Amino acid sequence: MDLAQPDLVKLIFRNVFRMVFGEHGSMILEFHLRKILARDPYDVLYENPKLFCEGLQSFFGNGVKGLLRVMARELIREYGLRDLDPDTLIRLLQKGDERSKAILFNILRSSYASRRWSMWR
Repeated sequence: MDLAQPDLVKLIFRNVFRMVFGEHGSMILEFHLRKILARDPYDVLYENPKLFCEGLQSFFGNGVKGLLRVMARELIREYGLRDLDPDTLIRLLQKGDERSKAILFNILRSSYASRRWSMWR
């Protein structure tokens, strides 16, 4: 199954939310983020990661720093992002400019593809 880049990025982050919060916890968080952001949180994440982080901030307050760190570690561990450390990944998300998005999303796409390839070998 080939996924377009937006769908792939959304899938990866949805999976990370499920890993961190569990199925029900992530559904509750997604519900609240949908209210805060006034649309699908994963669409916002793909289009404007900085706004997504601001939505998390408004829900979690100062605890968002710890949450982003946990999410970053899960992304790195699960998708084998050897070229990223949690702080760099968080900076790319929070910066949200087109260059940062492109760097992050290209790394995720490459890691996902190589992960899938290694599963079939």
